Amino acid sequence: MRIFHILRFFLLVITVVVLIRGLTLHRWGWHGWRVLESGYGGLMSLINLSTLSLLPPRGLLANVLRAFGS
Repeated sequence: MRIFHILRFFLLVITVVVLIRGLTLHRWGWHGWRVLESGYGGLMSLINLSTLSLLPPRGLLANVLRAFGS
C-alpha cells in the first residue's frame, strides 16, 4: 500500500510543477523556467533517492510492476 502513497505523491509533484511551469513561462519567459528547472532536477534526484530508501531493496522491481499492473 505504501507504493500507492508514493505514486500519488509523484502525481501531486508533477501537477504542481506543471502549474509552476505555466506561471513562470507566462511571467519570466524561458530564462525563468531554465533557472527553475535546474533546481527542480536537484529536487527530483533527492526525492528519487528518498523513495528508493523507503522501499525494500528485495523485490523493488516486483513492487513497481505490481503497482502499475493493478
